[in-house]
Amino acid sequence: MSIVPVDWNVVVPGAWNIAILTPEGIAKRLFQLESNKLVEIQVPLEQQAPIRVVYNDITVVPSNSRLVIAPNDPTPDGLDKAASICIQGIQSLPETPMNAAGINLRFKIDSLPEELLELLTMSLDEKLSDANYSIVGKVMKRSITWNEGILNIEIHQSEDISGFLLFNFHRSSTKVEELTTWLSRSSGMITLTKELLNSMFNLKLEGDDDE
Repeated sequence: MSIVPVDWNVVVPGAWNIAILTPEGIAKRLFQLESNKLVEIQVPLEQQAPIRVVYNDITVVPSNSRLVIAPNDPTPDGLDKAASICIQGIQSLPETPMNAAGINLRFKIDSLPEELLELLTMSLDEKLSDANYSIVGKVMKRSITWNEGILNIEIHQSEDISGFLLFNFHRSSTKVEELTTWLSRSSGMITLTKELLNSMFNLKLEGDDDE
């Protein structure tokens, strides 16, 4: 069964200075653009939501608590580019207090296969149903070690049988060198994710040639 990649991103929690990460600051420090280069600025309707700065199919969303960088198209090349830009941002602002770095790979499934539905079924479901509670969503999570960090694998089911899988590669650290090394492994993370999708869940990315 094929699944669709959605909403891949790179996240670095920390005490980011949004007075520095203005559209101009992002263009200079992250995208490394000359002052005459233009970037797209998206201002959300919600007053408290952060701005979004877009250039070359990469979106940067800065806030006081985290820096999020995402490829507009969730592809391996796009994620590698987003990770490289995030590394540039970390290295250009090493004085920023940071505590972790993460890469998130999400995959949408219109109809969860029977194997995944069985994994999400517990005796608790029957007890809740017997007590006249309606189950509107299910989540299963496992965390495994990978290199110096953790890979969190989550299976989500909506009220129907649609859902998504999340592969979160998380590294806790306050050191710039360790965080940038972690993010530089984005290609390996994608390779491992594809292997696990195939071997553990019998799933493959939509468009992959191998049957």
